[in-house]
Amino acid sequence: MSCNIILNKPRVFNPGDNINGRVVVTIDHEERIGGIRCSFRGREQVHWTEQKDKEIVHVGAQSDFLVQNIVLVGEEGYLKPGTYEYPFSFILPSGNIPSPFVEEFGSIRYLVQAKVDRGDKVDYKDEYEIKFEVPVTQYVELSQQEQLTYQVGRDLNKNEYAAMFLILESDTYVLGNEMNFTVELKNKSKLKIRRIQADLALNIQFISPGPPTKCKIHKIPITIVEDEGQQKGNKRLYNFKLKIPPDVLLPNFGSCDLLKCWCTLKVEVLLPYPHTNMILEKNIKLGHVAVDSKKKYVPSTTYVPSAPPIRDAPPPSYDEAIKK
Repeated sequence: MSCNIILNKPRVFNPGDNINGRVVVTIDHEERIGGIRCSFRGREQVHWTEQKDKEIVHVGAQSDFLVQNIVLVGEEGYLKPGTYEYPFSFILPSGNIPSPFVEEFGSIRYLVQAKVDRGDKVDYKDEYEIKFEVPVTQYVELSQQEQLTYQVGRDLNKNEYAAMFLILESDTYVLGNEMNFTVELKNKSKLKIRRIQADLALNIQFISPGPPTKCKIHKIPITIVEDEGQQKGNKRLYNFKLKIPPDVLLPNFGSCDLLKCWCTLKVEVLLPYPHTNMILEKNIKLGHVAVDSKKKYVPSTTYVPSAPPIRDAPPPSYDEAIKK
């Protein structure tokens, strides 16, 4: 016996498209079944390994943030030997849904699945990954507040210290623009500071709810600047300019529970050994389109997820289909 998913026109799909196909079930001998179902799912998944004592421990989780179900055969009965075809059709959601994503420690995929229920026997299943392009547009509200100032200090030797002050013009930027900020470095010690560097990065967090809850963060560099260090006993101002690339990948994890992302600006002052470096790290909001903070803006694709029950009916609408 076999169960196979066949799409009528395999291609790269876009939001709002119809996915049409059929589930082909081949029976070699008469067999009792409990039903045949087909589903369309948006699935997030995380996985990595950790060292515990001398063992390798696998950490992982998966969750479906979107589910549409179709019952192809809803009653128990017998199938005689032969080949059976069951057509299906799904309408791809057109709302603000997570974008497909594949990384070393996790992924977001869109799947068509079929299952022949065989009761207490092993079910027959098939799975087909949909090539789905979801445009991502992140809207950011440019901050109207005054400059932001942060500071960190470090005692180095007796009556000696170093301090760093970070002054940001804003914490919100549009891709392709320039980030200007100032770093004031005070070196009230006999040590020569080696170097100062600043990097903008995208942080992807992978979450396994457990128990216990475990997280893993993958930092993806966006851009970096650096300058020479500071002589002992001096003070210096550094005026940095970071050009933000226009093609930075900003994934949409809006309705995901296992995947999160944010951007950070990290400024690090490298001190000579054995002293630890001074670090200031602040969250930065990046987006594709700036929004006027004086006008209330709600993207037309905003939606509130809701969850449907499994039903013996044609494909549900998108609003009915989004899983809580």
